[in-house]
Amino acid sequence: SLYQLVKERIQGFPSFAITHIPREKNQRADSLASEILTSRVRL
Repeated sequence: SLYQLVKERIQGFPSFAITHIPREKNQRADSLASEILTSRVRL
């Protein structure tokens, strides 16, 4: 799962934090997320 993958990858960092930023405060990220979710491209 994505959660497990992230847990494994962050082990190598001395510290790690996730901060929620509302969509309306980060329009560029929201735009990129919407673009990939509506595209036919598989990552």
